[in-house]
Amino acid sequence: MQELSFAVKRLGVLGGVIIFALGVVASGSFAAAAEPNVVATLGDGAMFSITGLAFSRDGSSLICGGAGAHVYDTQSWKDAPPKKLNSFSPGEFSADGNALVGSMDNAVLVVDFPAWKQRFDPLPQTPQVGLMAISPDAKVLATAGMNEKAVTVWDATSGQRLRSLAAGDKPAGAPTSADFSPDGKTLAVGYYSGDLALWNVASGKLNLTVKPMWGSAQWCVQYSPDGKILATVDSNNNIVLVNAATLKAHSMLMKGHTEEIHSVCFNASGSNLISCSFDKTVRVWDTATASLIARMAGPARFTCVAVSPDGSELAAGNTANTVVVWNIGGLK
Repeated sequence: MQELSFAVKRLGVLGGVIIFALGVVASGSFAAAAEPNVVATLGDGAMFSITGLAFSRDGSSLICGGAGAHVYDTQSWKDAPPKKLNSFSPGEFSADGNALVGSMDNAVLVVDFPAWKQRFDPLPQTPQVGLMAISPDAKVLATAGMNEKAVTVWDATSGQRLRSLAAGDKPAGAPTSADFSPDGKTLAVGYYSGDLALWNVASGKLNLTVKPMWGSAQWCVQYSPDGKILATVDSNNNIVLVNAATLKAHSMLMKGHTEEIHSVCFNASGSNLISCSFDKTVRVWDTATASLIARMAGPARFTCVAVSPDGSELAAGNTANTVVVWNIGGLK
């Protein structure tokens, strides 16, 4: 089965139809893509979904959330669950590795790691958690409840509300995803309407908003490690790399997933982007060429993905309450 990635350029509109020029960037088949070795399969296969994954910044632990929180030692892959926060689902670590944001019982909280000490009382989200992100220095937190119209910014050390990110009718719709830039100054937000926006974290002002031509609801936004590229995922199963300053497409369309893409992440160098989907596959893409370099299939729908800090291991959680870990250190 052939699988193609395209460079996309909008030429204009003719009779109400948008005309594109497509140039093949890379092509390949499922058989040609690498199939990394499985290092470990974690979990009990119960009828629950893994809702969050995060490697600690030193790579020594993998935190998994679902029916309960679990911490795995990445050398032995033995489970040492914390005594508290059993329903905690991890979102992401701060850049310094000392704080972890996650959700629990329809609320967002920040815990100090590895002490697992809550910094403040959980912040309820209505009707449930829609998005959460923590700044690289672990000082600022961004959240939104499902179907809320604005992102709320909090002091991540005290839980004090700082401001609401809203600017009239633009961007439109409910926020669905967010990520802080590596310097912590900008928050990129994707919206159900398809809008993408860049907010000034300190002032709360809207720097830029656009409605991309290539898709609809923006399910994921993720900065590259150097902050120059923003990976976006829409409800049409498109992955597009855009200029993080202008939000203009880098002429990269990573197409291949056949069902909803639930999570993406960059490796530490930014050379690879990893995606996982309800089509029961995890894919590794070359960000320079948009080509598919690895495809891993699983027995259940994949919900979340994470890469170890050294880029050697890839973990993906699924709807069968298991996490599969692959060795991807040999991929280019």
